[in-house]
Amino acid sequence: MKLIRKSKFTRRFYDENQALIKSIWLLSTEFMTDVRYRQEMLSAVELVKKYPCKYFLADTTWFKYVISPDLQDWTATHIAEAIANLGVMRFAYIIPEEYISSLSVEQTVEEADQLKVNKPYHLAYFYTEEEAREWLFHSQPES
Repeated sequence: MKLIRKSKFTRRFYDENQALIKSIWLLSTEFMTDVRYRQEMLSAVELVKKYPCKYFLADTTWFKYVISPDLQDWTATHIAEAIANLGVMRFAYIIPEEYISSLSVEQTVEEADQLKVNKPYHLAYFYTEEEAREWLFHSQPES
């Protein structure tokens, strides 16, 4: 995998052979602001524009930032729909064990899922990267 973006809060990688972008959130997200969260999410959309992919893997194991309800709505409206419209068909989340962070990540994803975008777009949560990759590349899509 090729490193395509590095910031204080994330590392993002691209695997052209698998049409995959992998985003790893770092422990430093504990100190992230709303503005930086938006910047990080917008940069993900820009990367999907630049690096065509069908699959997106977000490792939020170390994600410590609590996403407010307003930002959950913003993410659903401005990020999830854009990524789906750019051709991402499956989005896998590796979720943290810490309940509060995990809950804000899951709520944000559920907001996005309720958009009912007009593209094939499936998402799922996992505790390990192996499970996420199995689902991304080998399982049959849900009906």
